[in-house]
Amino acid sequence: MHDGAMMSPAEGAAALDWLPGAATELSRHEADAAAFSNQAVALAVRLAKGGVRPTGEALAPIYASFARHLAAPITGINLGDFARLAQATQRLWVASGRDMALRPITEQLAMRFGLIAAALKTPLPQFDALFDMVFAPAFKTAEHWEQTTELLRTRMVDPYFKYLERVYPRIAPPVIPVPETRPLRIGYLCWSYETGGSYAIGRVLYSVMRGHALIGAAASEPFLYAQNRCSPTAEAQFAALPGLTRRDLSTVRDPEAAAHVVAADKLDALVVEGFNAFAFRVAQARPTPT
Repeated sequence: MHDGAMMSPAEGAAALDWLPGAATELSRHEADAAAFSNQAVALAVRLAKGGVRPTGEALAPIYASFARHLAAPITGINLGDFARLAQATQRLWVASGRDMALRPITEQLAMRFGLIAAALKTPLPQFDALFDMVFAPAFKTAEHWEQTTELLRTRMVDPYFKYLERVYPRIAPPVIPVPETRPLRIGYLCWSYETGGSYAIGRVLYSVMRGHALIGAAASEPFLYAQNRCSPTAEAQFAALPGLTRRDLSTVRDPEAAAHVVAADKLDALVVEGFNAFAFRVAQARPTPT
């Protein structure tokens, strides 16, 4: 997450002393989206290089400048400027130690993403990468989880999914009669099912797959699709579960190609992560009936 070599402690302290001037420079460019975004990126890179964790008090003028910029009326949104601003916000969030005071800014950025998604008429592959970058800080700085998820669903996720529906084709898998005695085929598409470290989704998926194993093959047949490979330990854990089919999508970078892989398994349903643009694209292609 850092660019270049770490600064010395003295250089890190100097970076903190430099913050007031950076805040003033940002505020000078609030009316100029391109200049503001470029200044914000430079600020975030410098903080990351410093390896310091500025306090919320030290960053308050920076946050105020971001808030004023994002609250300005939107007369025209340049996607390049927005992408730079999203990158700067994410870097600032990381450099600040994921400061919760950034919540109003991350939420504003998410709302602006939704406005862009609602306006787009043609597919922009680079826009998909922005979804993950914007969603994660807004989601992880939530003060009231239920309120934040509802806000993100209605103002960011729904417009994004509608954009996908407008600009990308759907797969039309053949309707295959399902015998009443056939077990349900349920797929799970994830970024990774790694179980080590702080990656909680992998451990959740392992519990779900164990549940399928306990229910038995007569009731359900689970499929697990991963966009990235895992550690040998995680692979061994999932390989030991009976009745589980795993598909490695790490070399399948095109969402439509991945959707065809899923469709070939003739699933009854597909479960995807809630903040994974690649998974959204696959789900939007309708590779399963539900």
